[in-house]
Amino acid sequence: MPNISGNAALDVLIGLFFLYFLLSIVCSSINEGISAVFRLRSQYLEEGLRRLLDGQANLDAFFDNPRVQALVKPPGRLFRWKRTART
Repeated sequence: MPNISGNAALDVLIGLFFLYFLLSIVCSSINEGISAVFRLRSQYLEEGLRRLLDGQANLDAFFDNPRVQALVKPPGRLFRWKRTART
């Protein structure tokens, strides 16, 4: 194996940094994938809003706002493909 820096300890340190960086990227990707499939982020957001707004009635009023309605995605499949009409 080539000696990149001339110092074995520095080579090991660089290798460990790279390994931990790679491991963190893989773990983050897995975590985001699980969160997307089970829609955990939206559930945590709704629970936090319910606590912040002191109950279900205020939460319903918040979600009935037209500006918030424009941001809400309809429930359904995880990936939606858009079809364009061909003439």
